[in-house]
Amino acid sequence: MSAGLLSFAAAAGAVAILSLAPGANGEVAVLAPASTPAVEIVAAAGGAVAAVSPSGRVAIAVATADGFVGRLYRAGALLVFNPALASGCEPQQGRDQ
Repeated sequence: MSAGLLSFAAAAGAVAILSLAPGANGEVAVLAPASTPAVEIVAAAGGAVAAVSPSGRVAIAVATADGFVGRLYRAGALLVFNPALASGCEPQQGRDQ
């Protein structure tokens, strides 16, 4: 693999990892499977819900203690990611509009 291609791959990987990192204020977006509402996953993980999509599959959650992301995955989350990426997915209910 050439040095240029390797550098590009490393940069792309870093951007992908950073985009999945939780938000700076402790908020995360939670993607739930179709079988479980996202709010149930957040509640089972001990978090608070700040907003939820109309489908109920995406919620913006606020961490209440360390280890929250791991608890979300153990409670059934398919993906936990930066909430800035979720803003274009679906309109959200629950936030000041």
